[in-house]
Parts: sequence; C-alpha cells; structure tokens
Amino acid sequence: MALQNISKNDFAKHAQKANQKSFMQTLEMAKLLSKRGFALDYIAWLEKGEIEISAILYNMPMTGGLYFEINCGPVVTRDEHLTDFYRELKDYVKEKGALELVIKPYDTYQTFDSDGQATSAEKKNLSRN
Repeated sequence: MALQNISKNDFAKHAQKANQKSFMQTLEMAKLLSKRGFALDYIAWLEKGEIEISAILYNMPMTGGLYFEINCGPVVTRDEHLTDFYRELKDYVKEKGALELVIKPYDTYQTFDSDGQATSAEKKNLSRN
C-alpha cells in the first residue's frame, strides 16, 4: 500500500490498539501543537485496509521551506512495513515543500539494569550501522 492521510478519529483508534506509544502521539498533544502554530497531518500506512503505522506529523514554515517532525513516533501495531513507511514519508514531505524532516522515534535500542548490565539484546535493526 502507500502512505496516506487519515482522520483524527482513525488515528486515535489506531493509537488505542498499540502496546507502546508516547503522550507526544496523542490528540491532546496535537491540539497543543496546533495552538502553538504548527500545521498537522495525521498519516498512516495501511495494509489490506488496516492501519499498521500512524503518526502525527507536524510542520512549521522556516526560511526556504517547511520543517516537519514526528516526535516520539510513529505509533506501530505491526512493524513489517516500517521501512516502507519511512521511505514514503520522505516523498510525502518533499511534495509538501519540506526543507527538513526530523523523526524522533519512540523505540528502545537496549535496556540496562541499575548496575549498567544489559538486560536485553541490542535491536540492531533500529540503527543504520
């Protein structure tokens, strides 16, 4: 499938299904961002009519174009198409006049105990290296 715009309600329904999500990817935060002058897009990756990945993508004008950001997201219920989501996202923001796209993911690379010993394996698929 492809990346597409979704309604605020569809985003909220998908976020409810996710096991892990940040308060930064909530309708309450979207309302605050809107009050601060950001333009919002609710976007999603759909497979067979089901939302697998969604995000609040916000933007603000800057000299030369638009600044886009997804903070503490996206919201993921199935990660098989995460790479496709990011690839399509780059094209989506380019079409909208993006100068910069910043994604601050809400993923844990590795967890540690209070002594600094790893308690989980590294999730190397989250890193470019």
